[in-house]
Amino acid sequence: MALYSGRAVASAQAFSSVATTAGGVIAPASTPPVVTATLEKACADATARTEYKAIAARLNVEARYMPGEAFRKLFDADSVENAEAIRRSGLAANR
Repeated sequence: MALYSGRAVASAQAFSSVATTAGGVIAPASTPPVVTATLEKACADATARTEYKAIAARLNVEARYMPGEAFRKLFDADSVENAEAIRRSGLAANR
């Protein structure tokens, strides 16, 4: 579905940070295939529009479309990476 992807590394006060963003439409696994197909086509159409690309460029993000399975793999990988970052930061201990 629609994907905004960016990765930036920054250092501030001796701390390194990595930022990732993956945005899109996330639907329940039980969503009927016809609905999923409609959503995917709408996302592909939207990200192909000149106006959308201009907005994304102003926000300094890459506007691109990924089909559901490719987006799911990226989202899964980002989730693992984010969980590890939370674990390393000690934030998980604050639950």
